[in-house]
Amino acid sequence: RLFYLGPGRHLPRPAADELRRGFRKVLREGKEISYDVAVDLGGNRVHLSIIRFPILDAADEVAAVCSLSKDVTAQREAEAALTRTREYLQHILDNSPVMIITADLDGKIVSFNRGAVEGLGYTAEEMIGEPATRLYGGEEERESLVRRTKQDGAVRYYQTDLFTKGGTALPVSLTLSQLKDSSGKMIGT
Repeated sequence: RLFYLGPGRHLPRPAADELRRGFRKVLREGKEISYDVAVDLGGNRVHLSIIRFPILDAADEVAAVCSLSKDVTAQREAEAALTRTREYLQHILDNSPVMIITADLDGKIVSFNRGAVEGLGYTAEEMIGEPATRLYGGEEERESLVRRTKQDGAVRYYQTDLFTKGGTALPVSLTLSQLKDSSGKMIGT
């Protein structure tokens, strides 16, 4: 069976076969299914979100299948672009020789880049989820810096020591800034 697109136009066989997928399952099982599929139509790759559900007769038997398709190509392209951007930014974070450590509002480490691994000797796995105060000489110093960051937006070029895995004090010039979500709400440092 071919899918009709208008006068004299039909789907190419591979696209028709892909779009026909699932009809028999709905007829056989009488249950709704939904899935996404990508097909080539007229030289363009089109992403469709498809839902199929049974239409029952008076005896509650499956008499037909209703199929609805929505073109989600723009959404899939936006998701792919977002993924590429996220991966690009993650590569910047991962490959920076500068120590970059982020913490959530509870002071737990969320990210610990390669520069931090090389400078402090901990693995990211060891530090993610740990309190950021673990790297400082005491909790008071970190808490004071966070208060200043909340008040002023950032603390720049603060001279202090962070402590390596071996317990050695490593002198650093620290910058601590607010991390905000898209609404401007602070989510960490």
